[in-house]
Formats: sequence, C-alpha cells, structure tokens
Amino acid sequence: MIEMQNVVKRFDEVEALSGVSFSVPEGSLTVLIGPSGCGKSTTLRLINRLVEPTDGDVLLRGKPVKSFQPEELRRGIGYVIQSVGLLPHLDVRENIGIVPRLLKWDQSRIHERADELLELVGLEPDQYRAKFPSQLSGGEAQRIGVARALAADPPVLLMDEPFGAVDPLNRETLQDEFASIQKKLRKTVVFVTHDLDEAVRLADEIVLMRDGRVVQIASPEDILEHPANDFAQDFVGSDRVLKRLARFGVDDFTEGGSPEPVADSVSRLPYVATPRDHPARPIWRVDADGRVVGLSLEGEDSVYRPPEPFWVRGSGSLREALSLLLYLHVTHLAVVDAERRFVGEVSLAAIQSVTRRGSKAVEESEERG
Repeated sequence: MIEMQNVVKRFDEVEALSGVSFSVPEGSLTVLIGPSGCGKSTTLRLINRLVEPTDGDVLLRGKPVKSFQPEELRRGIGYVIQSVGLLPHLDVRENIGIVPRLLKWDQSRIHERADELLELVGLEPDQYRAKFPSQLSGGEAQRIGVARALAADPPVLLMDEPFGAVDPLNRETLQDEFASIQKKLRKTVVFVTHDLDEAVRLADEIVLMRDGRVVQIASPEDILEHPANDFAQDFVGSDRVLKRLARFGVDDFTEGGSPEPVADSVSRLPYVATPRDHPARPIWRVDADGRVVGLSLEGEDSVYRPPEPFWVRGSGSLREALSLLLYLHVTHLAVVDAERRFVGEVSLAAIQSVTRRGSKAVEESEERG
C-alpha cells in the first residue's frame, strides 16, 4: 500500500532523513518509533505531502504521491494528531463530517456516518453529536479525532502521537479501543509514537529509527527477542521479556475453573498478600449472578475482598494478568466478562511458559550479539 524508496529530506543544511526505505502492507499497522528528532514524524508527513522529499520516492499503491494533487491525496488519507485539531466553532457531528462535506456527500448521509462513527469509538451519539470541542475531555476529543479521520472511509490512516497528550488510564483505554477498531476495519495505518509499550501493543510491524535512518524493521516479537544492535537493545530495554507479554491476550490462555457461591450474609475480610513460601491457590467466590465478589485461599474458610481490580477481563493482556498475580501472590487469576461474571482462570504457569520462550530467545540474541 505504501512504500518509501531511499527517501532523503533536508531542511536547509540539516539532513532529517538519510535514505529511508520500508514498505507498509495493505491492512497492516506499522509503527514508527525512536528517540525525539529521529525523523519519524517527518517520515509520516511525507505520505500525505505535508512535507516533500528532497530525494527518493514515496509510493501509494505503486504510484508516486507527488503525482497526486495534494488536496485529492489528503481526502483519501485519514490523519490524526496529538493535539486533535478539532475546529472549535463546529459541533462534534460537523467536525466528523468535514471531509464528507468536501466530497459532496448529502447531509443525511453525513449525519448517519457521524452517528455510526461515534458508536464505533465508544461515544453515545445522542449525548455527543451536538457538543462542541470545549465541552469534551481530552480522551473524548481524541476519540472524535479518530472518528473524523475515518469519516470518508479512507484506506490509509496516519496517526502522529495520537494518544500522547492523554493521561495513562485513558491512554490504555484508547489503545484498546483503537486495537478493536483496527481489528474490524483493517485499515493501512502508519502510527508514530515514542512509547515502546504502545508500539508493542498495537503494531503488526515496528520501524525503529535513529538520526534519520532505519535501524531495524521487525515484528514486535522479533524486535524484543532479536534487537539488531546495541542501540536497539538499549531502546527495547532489559524488561523486554515482560513487554512481550503485552502481545498476548488473556482470552487465549483462559482455562475452566470452579468458583464457589458465597452467601450475602458472609462477611468479607480485607485481603493482605502475606509472605508465603509459594503462591496460594485461590478459590473464587461468586454471587447468585456469577459475579466475582471475593476469594478464599485453599484450606481456609474466610472470604477475602481485595482492592479492585482483583480479576482480569478476557480482553486484557498477560502482562496485566501477571501484575495482579504477583500482587495477590496466587497461582491463578479469575477471568471475567464485561459484567464481571466468572468465565475461567488464567494461571501463573501459563504465563511462565510464555516468558520462558521469550527469555530463551533473548539469551540466544545476546549470545549472538
């Protein structure tokens, strides 16, 4: 879908890009990552001609982007930036409909598309369509920015640090929602970030850059397990085995379990993860509707209620599950649905099997290095 062919970009005497080459397959999400000033945002802006190359070619579906009129090109490419860029004098529906209006869609189709996209990004149309940007939180505005970029159903989506200005909790939520959207729509996405955890979580392929050059192009698993050189190894960090767990979903490792009901009259004690030689086997306690409300430890009758969350959803990652397992000092963690009903367990042993595979690959990489 997109190809960079030995692209060079100079700003006066400064060479921002020095022979950058990579390709982006159709329907994939490619992340550009690297230290500040490495040229990742400049690379992104070459695709929609906000920046023109000094040398080399940028191709879209095999055709040089310089052969398109800039306005024509940009109407077929969604663009999301960190500061969102919503027009303050337009309401949410009007902001989403900017490109469809330029494409001369009729009003009813624009309204229908805006409502459809609000639902897609997790916002209730009746509640949000008439709001103005000043009435939105940062996370809500960022969702509207994604909806606007998708409005004309472009095949390509460019995202420049889209969640960088959002607080960590909302950032993770936005990442999860965008991953879900991408799974449904399979757009060709080029995504700029400086956050390796975000890259590992979202990318099909990572392009690691430094000083205007490409250092390594690889899948998240490969870049964590086999960094190409000392810079790449330092960039991914010594905790790369743990980062790798973010690529694995809890759903794929959920097994059956046997929760036990608890009567409403039973008191639930505060839970303290006391030091033990080995993690304890928890027995999950559920109410009459099957919702997890506490746990007992094997061999004990007491029902404990740890601080929430003491369970994980199937949509969560193994990294999240491991954190809770270590906090609770237990061998298994309850997996729940959206209503917090028990659906199974994920075990520490299952996660260890994944980390052992990752550790072995890291050791082999370091031996080769």
